[in-house]
Amino acid sequence: MTDIEFQSEAERLLPRLKAMARRYVQDDDAADVAQDVVVRLWELRADLHRPVDALAFTLVRNVSVTMLRRSHHNVALEGHDAAEVPTDDMRIDLMMRLIDRLTPMQQLVIRLRHIGGEEMADIAAMTGMSEVAVRKCLSRGRQALRKMMMEEMKR
Repeated sequence: MTDIEFQSEAERLLPRLKAMARRYVQDDDAADVAQDVVVRLWELRADLHRPVDALAFTLVRNVSVTMLRRSHHNVALEGHDAAEVPTDDMRIDLMMRLIDRLTPMQQLVIRLRHIGGEEMADIAAMTGMSEVAVRKCLSRGRQALRKMMMEEMKR
């Protein structure tokens, strides 16, 4: 495609590119998307043949989605302090303190299962309990932890 052909094609397409971009992004960004697409088409002009509508509209969609993804990662969290967000270490510390408040058997079973990674049969053998009793103790311990965690979150 020659430069003159490209210019006439770009002038014809530009309003449609902006209109399509408005479906994906806001008005002020739509002009940027359309301009970016025209620049990309300009770079490809030697290999282009009329009509370029399909390629142009595909580029609008792709550029718009890329712009949305980038803006999604840059969302400002007004009114939130980074110090308020609990870190993994803080969560682990809280969970360990909550486990310490369980009954001794629940503490043992939860630590063996979730921290030690032991199987139910092995826990049963270590504690002298049946597997059913281990499962019940583990279930009740988890339930107590959930309840304590909810109480902590309310504070």
